Amino acid sequence: MDRYVHVELRGAVSAFTGTAVAAAVFTGVRGHLPIRPHGLPLVLGIGLAFVAASALLRGSRLKGFGVVREFDTAPFVEDTGATPPAAVSLRRRPFSPGVLAFSLVFALLVALLAEPSLLLVPPWLASDWLAHALVAARWERGNGLVLWRGHIPDEPWRLSVSRRPPTRTATGAPPA
Repeated sequence: MDRYVHVELRGAVSAFTGTAVAAAVFTGVRGHLPIRPHGLPLVLGIGLAFVAASALLRGSRLKGFGVVREFDTAPFVEDTGATPPAAVSLRRRPFSPGVLAFSLVFALLVALLAEPSLLLVPPWLASDWLAHALVAARWERGNGLVLWRGHIPDEPWRLSVSRRPPTRTATGAPPA
């Protein structure tokens, strides 16, 4: 089982990393960046606007767009018969190997063989994953719960929730 926020962040980091490596290879092979330096702020601004718009849509309860309904209806881990898992740190596993491999292969092939503007496909996917992570983190904080993915081995995409563990002090003692 993995925290939902961590799953989404791993996917986003992997896609961004794959695109950065492909852009470096593209620059090394063709001698110039796929995006002109004066166009970079525009591309970054459009990307941030897409993340904001996607987060607003994903954070809504609109059918087909919002994911909050799915979070609200997730069963408790204890009700599914599984034991509450220990969190796997993003420091231990910062990348999703499948997403990293896909984004590297896709971006490299596109950069070397096709239109360089298609290099923006993996970051576009990553921005939606980033929006999912932002919405999930906000929902977790607001509800005092933690979202998990993979509590049922046959259905690893299913979500479940558990109570947030109590905070501890610097000495390890529970708060007063």
